[in-house]
Amino acid sequence: RGATFMQSTWTDPATGARGQGRQVLQFGSFYDYAAHDIAPSLLVEPMDEVLEGLVDVLIAAGALPASVRPDTAIVNVYRVGDNIPPHVDHPDYPRPFSTLSLLSEAPMLLGTVIESLGNGVFRAPVSALLPRRSLLVFKGNGGDMAKHCIPAVKARRISITLRKQPPWARDINTAARRAANNLE
Repeated sequence: RGATFMQSTWTDPATGARGQGRQVLQFGSFYDYAAHDIAPSLLVEPMDEVLEGLVDVLIAAGALPASVRPDTAIVNVYRVGDNIPPHVDHPDYPRPFSTLSLLSEAPMLLGTVIESLGNGVFRAPVSALLPRRSLLVFKGNGGDMAKHCIPAVKARRISITLRKQPPWARDINTAARRAANNLE
């Protein structure tokens, strides 16, 4: 089972080089960063009980609506100098979605236009500090129109992005999991 899912679950686009991305663990459904597309037929590990428990706590606290219960998680592991370039999350993901910051604080830059200055340095109209153990919830224009990025981090950092699959992706993902289970 692990061999079936692990290749897509763990990616390191930086291939060990500092400052060129971050290491990524994906659970629930695969997101193809190169194509900027949801790829639900490429299987990853399902969300485990720890991530499901985190979602339960966030919903119980009123931080996330139960009606848009996340069923995918992306765990970003940042080494010193790693960054996430400016982007808007795929429009098919239902809003809101959220990002939990762990280990260290980091600025998030936001704006409809974010300029890349090279080496993980960006210029944007808004900078918001994401404290350690903070949750940022994206909805409305913040989720639909504003780009966001994390400049090169100064300390090790982990973030967990929680999203709900769109119905079309969930259907494909469910069928792919059934087919994979029938092969084992």
